[in-house]
Amino acid sequence: MIALTFATPLLLAGLAAAAIPFIIHLLSHVRAKQVRFPTLRFLRASMARTARRRRIQHWLLLILRAMLLAILAIAVAEPISRAAGDWLADGNVAAVVVLDNSYSMAATPDGASRFERARGEAGGFLSGDDRPALAAVLSTAGGFGGGEPTDRLERLREEISGARIRYGPARLADRVADAVSMLDGAAPARKDIYVFSDLQRSGFEELLELRDLTESEDINLFVISPDEPVRNVGISDLEISGRRIVDSPVTFTATLVNSSATDEVVEVSFRVDGRAAGPRVRRTLRAAGQTGSRTTVRFHHTFRQPGPASGAVVIETPDDLDVDNIRRFALRVADRSQAVVVGGGATESRRLDAVAMPRLALDPFEDRAVPWPVRSRTVTAEAFDERTLDGADAVYFCEVARFSEPQARATERFVRQGGTAVFFLGPETDVDNYNQRFMQEVPEAGGLLPGRLGGAVGEIGPDAPAVGLDWVDVDHPYFRGLYENVSDYLSVLVQRRFGVAPSPRGGRTLMRLATGEPLLIEKPFGRGKVLLCTTGSSTRWSKLPTHPVFLPMLVRTAIEARTDTGRVENYLAGSRVSIRPETAVSDDTGPITLTPPNGQTQRVVETTPTAEGLEATFTDTHRPGIYGWQIGTGDEPLDEGVFAVNPYGEGCDLRAFEPDEFIRAMRARGFERVYVAGTRAEALATAADAAEGRNWWDLLIAAVVLLLVVEAVVANRRGELPGRAPAAPEAARASSP
Repeated sequence: MIALTFATPLLLAGLAAAAIPFIIHLLSHVRAKQVRFPTLRFLRASMARTARRRRIQHWLLLILRAMLLAILAIAVAEPISRAAGDWLADGNVAAVVVLDNSYSMAATPDGASRFERARGEAGGFLSGDDRPALAAVLSTAGGFGGGEPTDRLERLREEISGARIRYGPARLADRVADAVSMLDGAAPARKDIYVFSDLQRSGFEELLELRDLTESEDINLFVISPDEPVRNVGISDLEISGRRIVDSPVTFTATLVNSSATDEVVEVSFRVDGRAAGPRVRRTLRAAGQTGSRTTVRFHHTFRQPGPASGAVVIETPDDLDVDNIRRFALRVADRSQAVVVGGGATESRRLDAVAMPRLALDPFEDRAVPWPVRSRTVTAEAFDERTLDGADAVYFCEVARFSEPQARATERFVRQGGTAVFFLGPETDVDNYNQRFMQEVPEAGGLLPGRLGGAVGEIGPDAPAVGLDWVDVDHPYFRGLYENVSDYLSVLVQRRFGVAPSPRGGRTLMRLATGEPLLIEKPFGRGKVLLCTTGSSTRWSKLPTHPVFLPMLVRTAIEARTDTGRVENYLAGSRVSIRPETAVSDDTGPITLTPPNGQTQRVVETTPTAEGLEATFTDTHRPGIYGWQIGTGDEPLDEGVFAVNPYGEGCDLRAFEPDEFIRAMRARGFERVYVAGTRAEALATAADAAEGRNWWDLLIAAVVLLLVVEAVVANRRGELPGRAPAAPEAARASSP
């Protein structure tokens, strides 16, 4: 909003001169006496039209002369426009200092931290000769500040002096909104918001949309921002894919972001437990904002031992911001999956043995020293009992003919408690036994199986017809990424299979035959799941066991069967961390001892009993790094673990607004009182120039000259010249005595 003032307001009394042309007109307006003159009667119509035109010109001339006198009076009073809300308020000022303490401010483009400079500028403002009467301090990333404006500036200076960098997201727009709310009720004549920041786009783009600020009419916004170019390549994200299980490959994908104005070449390394794990990788990134300014780098690693593990992806090339050159990770590596293969008995041919292919898939190496994520053992159907499932994650029933009541109940409890049971149906399968043991005797969830079994259909033999697949759930973890073309999944051929009548709470079809019948169905039950294959695990009924999809499918079912396939323990700074020991411990084992990244102090975190066991909550996660914890006393704790804390990812993108660009953007949204500079002194000088205002005297004098020209043109068109009375029409002279 712009305020208009006058250097000599008394001279505005001259505006009354604008009425002079109208007064003269009224005083000189004398109606002439009309005398009929027959010989000129033919001119009457023409004179009427001419009179109307002259009347319009007459009023236009009066208005021009009145405007001329009015503008002349305003000009001699010297009008001055300036920003409303006089910021030169003789110390009667309320101010809110918003100090950006996000980690982008830790950049050191000229050898000095931007945050240290901003902290010094903010402290100097509250202790200088022009300090405000009332003030408050807010921080963009938390950790200090808050409260209503106060006149106790010494306390605010102490808060700023003790301010530290935080590594969570910068809530700049929220803090400015808080500042506007604080100043709404302030009494001082001037209200200022000082933002000490780096104009980082990710935060200031949100500020542009802040209606609380753009709709305010009496607040000045000062942004104190350094203008040195920054050179930085940071890691914004680290994605971990694969199963965190012993001897299973895990992929680490890091995203790199270049904030520099030039192309950058960096070297990236991968570390596990503090040691290099593979060669460095070189990447070239284009300048900030260009295609190629972001890229990814992948590392693959296989963990050989179960338990807690940690590491990091590191940019080894130094730049202006160190904190985003490393992205840490922590995870718990699960032990190998334990599988049990239950066979329905060998046939006359090893090739037709129902357990041959599953056993080959799950444990292909007889040498236990060879790395493999699954360990299996095989038992016969007669030897299978509840003890067989001790320590198992998955059980595979390969063409088992029938189940006794104890065997069926042991299988049900195993699945209910989180295990995976896979059923392959074969020639000896007793359909009535399956339906009774797993459907009728298990009323929960509509039965253990996805549906009641029907009779076998299809013929076997060299000349018997075979049915192919028409659909496979290629997005399921069992099949995802095995083949690029869907057609490669569909080349399975089946001659004989069992029908299934799905129950109301049946499962999810993973493989479907071209006839519309399911071949593989998955059903959740309790905390575990059941997989039902309607054909056998031998080659007597189908080509499924020899198809390339079969072996990896079984390995994946075993790995996915583990309920602890390795948790990723990665958190952003400031997050709430829940620590849940996996070892069964009682609530009298004592607290959890936690060691922060610096390793110098230990903190005790009390545990709380929950339905899933003991749990501890830790919230002081503002320092990036690896945190370690353990429960129990002595040299061998009952359980231990690690978790990683990383900075907010997008904070590493240091691209910033240019000062003029941000000012234009704010003014385009209707906010005029914004001043951006590298130091507070420069910002105040800019505000002072704006406060001096604009003297409009010269433009108004030019307008007066223009009106004089226009007035002369209009007067000449009417036949009036200065100092000469207008000529009387012939008809008027003729009518005179």
